[in-house]
Amino acid sequence: MALELAGIRPVASLTLLSPAGLWRGNMPLYDRASLQASRWFSRHAAGLLSRLVNYRLGRAVVLGQTHGRPFHITPGHARMAVRALGTCPGFGATMKATARPYRSGPPIGAPVTVAFGSRDLLLLPHQSRHLDELPPGTAV
Repeated sequence: MALELAGIRPVASLTLLSPAGLWRGNMPLYDRASLQASRWFSRHAAGLLSRLVNYRLGRAVVLGQTHGRPFHITPGHARMAVRALGTCPGFGATMKATARPYRSGPPIGAPVTVAFGSRDLLLLPHQSRHLDELPPGTAV
């Protein structure tokens, strides 16, 4: 979405951190199912998840896919993350917007940098890092 917005409105620079949408076809089933399951559990089992994140192992299980070092997150912040995922009003719209792959649009006249977390368990390299549609000169 940030790339599309930068093609419409001028920006001084653009940095993308683990951006969704750099897949060949539509969003991989793994990503879609994982995110929808996480959302469902956050909405329908929030009490259980909130109790689990009181423990280090529980934080690893509940947040390990979306947080690089879940052991370092406090139980309070982990509960906030569970609550945010379960209640955020933009979840459906964001899933719909990122379901299709990014295709290059208008040129972006600013430096673009893309970075992926080395512990990213959601945007897997073989399916989510096709960089050929990014603007020329993008730093990765």
